[in-house]
Amino acid sequence: MLIALIKNNFKLVLRRKIFILFMVILPIVLTALLASAFSEELRPGYKLKTITVGYKIDKESSLSDDFEKIKKEFKDNKIILKETNIDDATEKINIGNMASFIDIKKDNYVIHRKGKLSIENMAFEGSFSTVAKGFDSKKVLIEYLTEKKINPQNSLTTEDNNFVDVEKIKADPIPSSTNYYGITEIIFVIWCGMLIGSNLDNEERKCGLKKRISLTTANPFMIMIGRIIPVTILVLLQIIIAVVVSNILMGVCWGPNIALSAFIIFLEIVASISIGLAVSMVIKKPIITNVLILVGAFFLGLIGGSFVTYMYSFVSDSVAQVSPLYYLNRTLVEFTTKGYSDYTIKAVIYLCVLTVVSLVIGTIMQSKEGVEA
Repeated sequence: MLIALIKNNFKLVLRRKIFILFMVILPIVLTALLASAFSEELRPGYKLKTITVGYKIDKESSLSDDFEKIKKEFKDNKIILKETNIDDATEKINIGNMASFIDIKKDNYVIHRKGKLSIENMAFEGSFSTVAKGFDSKKVLIEYLTEKKINPQNSLTTEDNNFVDVEKIKADPIPSSTNYYGITEIIFVIWCGMLIGSNLDNEERKCGLKKRISLTTANPFMIMIGRIIPVTILVLLQIIIAVVVSNILMGVCWGPNIALSAFIIFLEIVASISIGLAVSMVIKKPIITNVLILVGAFFLGLIGGSFVTYMYSFVSDSVAQVSPLYYLNRTLVEFTTKGYSDYTIKAVIYLCVLTVVSLVIGTIMQSKEGVEA
């Protein structure tokens, strides 16, 4: 019975040729477009340029007494802090002679800048935030960009003479834009494979096969497996083609852990198809199902690093980690840059949980369809 279900579902899936083109062509096109757009931001060996930041500081600010030492630390890391006023700073920012202006008041500070947030500005704003928070909490923190170990007598001190030693922290290597998007767009398109699972369920409903299947002796769980297997094989073949083509045309490399990467990709395919089937079986309306899947896939891809890299994400880690794509992107990208990833187990567990939950929901819905038939 299982073999008969698999054969029949293969035929149903192959009716929609557009899905075959979708899974092969889309990741290659997205990789080419996004890799080109973000080639500057994701350049291995990128070195920060020296920038000038204007500032004005209130004498009553908690940073005031030690600001000269703070300026020196920033200067050592290619950020020149120059005292000026907002009018002169605005003029220089507009013509590109100054990166930004920071107005440091008694209880807060305001940063003025123009246009796109550069990597240099991002480094400055992040590091200054760390310094400011350190003073507010009565503990002094020197930003991680500092390369030298600071002696206690040279450290900034608070009223109770507490200090923090600073060590050079080795940053994770950055992948090339082509490699990053060559991997993440494969992951994103597989996630959109929920549509294929949904389409199979809709085709069965349209052809009246659901009632006939429900009248057979096959148990609901076997029926679900009979749907998942053919779609998984089809998607897997398409993804293999897309990976090989992207490697030949663009040199996308998946790193040394090929077997583990392939296993994770396989789990993602099964999870996405299972989710698509479950959603379709619950909603039972093709248009609504497809819209929800597309919107959900795009949203999870957006916060999970499919379009904006997780290194420079516009959302916090706590928000990004809602998306399973965040764990998948980090895991498979870090395989190529570090050879390992701390997110591997989380990614595998997330996919397994999604698959099991979707299978349970699908099996329950299939049982109900059998009773209704």
